[in-house]
This record gives sequence, C-alpha cells and structure tokens, in this order.
Amino acid sequence: MRLTRLLPAILIALLPAPFLTGCASTRYQVLNAMGEDAKPLLKESMNSLRDSLDAAAGSATSAYDRLRLMSENKGTIDEAIRTSLNDATKKLDSALKDLKTDARNTEDNALATFNNWEGSSDKIDDAGLKAKSKANLERARNAHRDLMAALIDSRTSLQSYSSTCKDLGRYVEANSALEATAEIKRKLPALSTQIDGCKKLVEACQRKIVELGQAIDG
Repeated sequence: MRLTRLLPAILIALLPAPFLTGCASTRYQVLNAMGEDAKPLLKESMNSLRDSLDAAAGSATSAYDRLRLMSENKGTIDEAIRTSLNDATKKLDSALKDLKTDARNTEDNALATFNNWEGSSDKIDDAGLKAKSKANLERARNAHRDLMAALIDSRTSLQSYSSTCKDLGRYVEANSALEATAEIKRKLPALSTQIDGCKKLVEACQRKIVELGQAIDG
C-alpha cells in the first residue's frame, strides 16, 4: 500500500480525541478533508466502544465483589483482596479513559459518515429516493445523538462509582481493619444500588450502539 493511502489513517490516529466538546474536532476536520469513507472507521470505533463499556462494567463489578468480601471479614482484611481492589479500580479508570477516546472517535466518524451521506443524498435527482435517503440519514443522526447522551450518563455514573471505591480503598489503608470493614459494610447497600445503576446504563449504551449500527446499515 502506498504511503499516500496510509497518511489519512496515520494523521487521524495521532490526533487527540476529547469527548464531546460540542464542536467539530480537528480529527473530524482532517477526516473530512481527506475524503475518506468514514463508515468502516465508524464501525470499528463502535466495536472498540462496545469493548470499553464491557471492560468498565467488568472492572466495576470486580471492585464491588472485593469490597463485599472485605465487609465479611471483621477485624482482618486479606492483603490479596486489598491488592485486587486496587487493581480493579485501576482497570476501571483505564477503561474509562478508553471509553472517552472511543466515544469521541465514534462521534467524529459518525459526523464524517453523515456528511458524506448528506452529500450523496443531495446528488440524487429522483425526489422520492432523495427524500427516503434523507429520512434514513435523520434516523441515523437521531440514533447517534441518543448514543452520545447515553454515553455521558454512563461515564458520569461509572466515574462517581470509581471515586467511591477508591475512597474506601484509601480508608482501608489508613484505618484499622475493624473500622474499615464496619464502614464498608455500612456503605455496601448503597454501593450495590450504585453498581446496578451503572450496569443498566452500560446496557443502555450497548443497545444504542446496536441501534446506530442498524441505522447506518439500513
């Protein structure tokens, strides 16, 4: 493959991906300027987004399980459980960073895909076909907006949950095991409600990804 064919992907990959700034990113502008077909990139970023959501949900569940085990051990906290809690929160934070990047990549690729779609629709002479194409485009845009809104809710909830878990981990390190296990046990019902809420939001995002995929494929 010639270098000129590789340049668009290289340039795009090197650009930062802030999540939902409310305006077209430099990455999106480069993608459009290069005239590349954005749909394959959109599908790829959607797959990455799905994986990041699964990783975040899995790490969040793992952190809860470790805290639950701590609450069951009055007066002692196994070092291995403490270490695994720290590992789970680190993995959750890493997944949240990936989620931020994948969400913005999906947004940029979707905007470029819609721009190409609109341009192709405008070139259709048949009034009926043009109207149908534009209606399908609007459906895809709505699916994209719904996904982005769901992602914001999911990421905000997971970040709040991660902060709670890390605070409890720090409390365990700084205080006696007896006090720490009692505090974790007291907070466990609220944590259970919180993790359930996170899971539901992640599941909603996964459904929105499927809906966007169906909308862009017709």
